[in-house]
Amino acid sequence: MAWLRKCYALPIRLAGLTLICGLLLNVPQLTAAEADKRWQYCSTQFAPPNLLADSAVKGVQLAEDEILVTADKARIEKLRIYHFEGNVVLQQAQGNIFTDHAVYDRLTNKIYAEGSVRYQTGSHVLLGNKADVEVENDVGSISDAEFWLLENHLRGRAQSISILSEDVLQLDQVLFTSCDKENESWVLKASSLHLDLEKNVGKAKHARLEFMKVPFLYLPYMSLPIKGRKTGFLAPNFGTSNASGTEVSLPYYFNIAPDQDATLTARYYSKRGTQFSGEYRYLHRRHEGELYAEHLPDDREYGEEDRTYATLNHSGNPGHGWRTQLHYSYASDGDYLADFWNDLSASSLTHLERVLDVDYQAPEWRAKAKVQTFQTLDETIAAVDRPYQRLPQLQVITNPLIMDVGLETSATAELVQFYRSEGVTGTRFDVAPEISWPYRAAAGFIDPSVKLRYSQYQLDNQDALFAEQISRTVPQVSLDSGLIFERDAGFSEAGLIQTLEPRLYYLYVPYRDQDDIPVFDTILPLFSYSELFRDNRFSGVDRIGDANQLSFSLSTRFLSESGNERLLASLGQIFYLKDQKVALPGGAPSSRSQSVVAGVLRSQWSRQLGATASVEWDQIQQEVDKGSVQFRYQFNRDKITHLSYRYEKDAIDQMDFSALWPLRPQWKAYVRYYYSFLNSITLETVGGIEYENCCWSVRFVYRDYITDLATDSRNDSVWFELELKGLASVGRKVRSAFETGILPGI
Repeated sequence: MAWLRKCYALPIRLAGLTLICGLLLNVPQLTAAEADKRWQYCSTQFAPPNLLADSAVKGVQLAEDEILVTADKARIEKLRIYHFEGNVVLQQAQGNIFTDHAVYDRLTNKIYAEGSVRYQTGSHVLLGNKADVEVENDVGSISDAEFWLLENHLRGRAQSISILSEDVLQLDQVLFTSCDKENESWVLKASSLHLDLEKNVGKAKHARLEFMKVPFLYLPYMSLPIKGRKTGFLAPNFGTSNASGTEVSLPYYFNIAPDQDATLTARYYSKRGTQFSGEYRYLHRRHEGELYAEHLPDDREYGEEDRTYATLNHSGNPGHGWRTQLHYSYASDGDYLADFWNDLSASSLTHLERVLDVDYQAPEWRAKAKVQTFQTLDETIAAVDRPYQRLPQLQVITNPLIMDVGLETSATAELVQFYRSEGVTGTRFDVAPEISWPYRAAAGFIDPSVKLRYSQYQLDNQDALFAEQISRTVPQVSLDSGLIFERDAGFSEAGLIQTLEPRLYYLYVPYRDQDDIPVFDTILPLFSYSELFRDNRFSGVDRIGDANQLSFSLSTRFLSESGNERLLASLGQIFYLKDQKVALPGGAPSSRSQSVVAGVLRSQWSRQLGATASVEWDQIQQEVDKGSVQFRYQFNRDKITHLSYRYEKDAIDQMDFSALWPLRPQWKAYVRYYYSFLNSITLETVGGIEYENCCWSVRFVYRDYITDLATDSRNDSVWFELELKGLASVGRKVRSAFETGILPGI
């Protein structure tokens, strides 16, 4: 028997112990800030204070099959049995073992450790009373084991852990939780858990989920993925509403491939029946998309009719410069969205769009091809009033070409065929070359421009109002100019700059009689500040507005030293030097000498507080035509308020307030109040409460909203969610529902 030096290198590998900590990492990783927020109500002693104490030798590079042993004492017995005692550290590349006593038998190639045995790799720790490992066969066992996955805030214990091979583990009488040890609010138990790394599957027998020591779920057998995703049932969702009754859904997930998956869901409505839905998703290198469909046979609330909805979204990048977008939607009836979308805006939808876009971007130009059709949901809309389909639309747009003398040339061209079942149809060709001579400097700019727009129509199904062929040529001349003055704002904040920016825009477009041209896709948009500097007051080219007008605006900005805009305020107006004769069918020429005064305000004075406002003031009538104001305060992720007001003469007069706010530590409230002063009716009310503990949270939300203003039809619903942190959530996912807009600004 001989005493050894304190350090000794042995050519062995402990793959089995590395597997134990490595198998339990299938939990989403959080950033440090996210982790601090998620686990803020947990004890600071989630793990024993000295759990991560590390007395391993630093700076040692070990091969995968090497282990370095340090101990207070070491001896060899019979030249084959190595005894290590006192502060024993078995150090390897994959992790370290800390124990009071360890024995390595060179003949049997086994390691025995007893006392307090701790295996540590990174922040993942395994404790046991004793451990034995057959190094050559990668088998062994650990008794009375406890483990901590500190990065994931998970811990657990097992009566025994058996290492059956390098890739297979067996845990008996195992327990998992993310709760503090002194307050295990939820635990997941199993009589046995078999983990196979090579097959990426874990199999548990007699799995029991307990919440507040009450059995919540029992599964005699369950299969789960060790890493990544796995086919199987997901957590059920449930809720209630007066339109559909109690709702319970059970999703089943299919892990088709690393870049494809699908979910089938059976959803039971107590008032309507059982609905079946399916979702297929794909995410490839050059394209991604989602197909979703749902079907409810024999809807008891809709005359026993079958009801269906389907949608397809696809985006692609098939090659350099190419982009594709596809959107398709279908609903079996006009009431489907109002009944199932739980959205006030759904009741106002009259059409569903189907569109395919193919874009190509070259260095000097870009092209676009589009096919667009619609499904009309409101069958009371006459065929001649339904939107035109584009079958197809082709566009080419050139980037500005800069010549030696500073001239810039550009052009747009479009060919589109419009179709619908009744009324005039046809093909429109439009081309608009433009030449400008801009001068830009730090103190201002001047940009004279000349554009010539030529349009030609080839019509079908035309009546007496329209000829078979129509052409139109309209020149457009404009002069845009502006100055930029700067000064020190003189506020307490250093480096704050204020600008004063007057802008003058002149536009001349001669009158062309266009009453013999049908209107396919052109409207007269509501006036706003952005309309001050457009060269056509109509949206679309079926009408080119005649103009002899001068637009003036005055803006001021407050800029930080880094150039960030803290505040923008702008006010402007158009002065008409001649009457406007061109109008849409049913419209009349305008003899106004000036437009309404339009103003905008945008402020982000601090990270927490933001505000926007707009107004259109009619000086002639001395009244507001349109206006809006919006405030948003966000101190942090859980302290947000949003207040907005919208007004449009004889159409809209609405106030909308929403908030997510902490009531006290661990308690939060959700609220929304959406009211129409014009109709004297509450459009939507949302109220909810959330309680968050160390390892679980519960959310309850009540929502009441109007589905049809004409009939004053309303719907209310109740959402409930229980989240067991680190495991799953059961019920309607309240936070994700906020993304649908039920709490604006939240």
